[in-house]
Parts: sequence; C-alpha cells; structure tokens
Amino acid sequence: GSSLRPGPRHTARSDKKLAVLDYRRLASDDDVSLLEVTLRKTGRRHQIRAQLAKCGTPIVGDAKYGATRIDDATRKVAFVALHAATLRLPHPIADRPPLNIAAPCPDNWRNRFPPHLLHVADHYIASAAAKDDHQGKEHH
Repeated sequence: GSSLRPGPRHTARSDKKLAVLDYRRLASDDDVSLLEVTLRKTGRRHQIRAQLAKCGTPIVGDAKYGATRIDDATRKVAFVALHAATLRLPHPIADRPPLNIAAPCPDNWRNRFPPHLLHVADHYIASAAAKDDHQGKEHH
C-alpha cells in the first residue's frame, strides 16, 4: 500500500507525453515547504522541477526554474534542494518484493533549513524506511 495521503496532483503534457506527480506538504516555514512528491510511472526529465515551478512553487535553489531564494552568505544559489529520500524499484528477479532504498537528508541541508523542517524530514525518512523494511520482511 501507498503511504501517500490524498493531496494535489499535477499533470502536464509535453510533446504528447503525459507527466503526472502527486505531492503533499509535510511541513512549512515562512517561505519554504517540505514536500513529499510521488512520480506516477511517468519519470520525464526535470519533471518534478518543471511541474512544481509551473504550480508556482519552484524548488529552493533551482534558478533554472524560477527559484529566488539565495544563500545569505554568498548571495548565490548554493544547490538545488531536491532529494530522493526514498525510492521503490522493481526487483530485477521476478516474484521478489520491490527494492526499497532510503537516504538521509544531505549534510548541507543542516545549516540551511530550519531545524523543525529537518526534524520532520528525518522522521519521514525513518518512518518510510521502517515501513518498507517491515513490508519486505512480510514477503519473505
């Protein structure tokens, strides 16, 4: 089952190819939101970046797609704050449960985002990893 709660869906068509993603806000602070984004088997190049920008919510640091937030120390965009916290991939061997991969927030986020947003992100990643681990054990 999916851990995604109902939320906004954004659909785009480019060159007659459908691109669909679902997203929900996990936490917010003044001008920054932490989002969970789920691609719906369409995986187009720059899909998340382009579609969130089109919705008026570009990714922090993504100047290519309209982000205006910059690093206060250098006055430059330091990085694009897009992170694949969890991935679910089909197992290469038939009849095996999907491969579930979780990765912690990048270290460079620690001094750039409010602590409560990072706490929510860390909790989300740990919960997703634990859930996926539990589901994987049920399949064995």
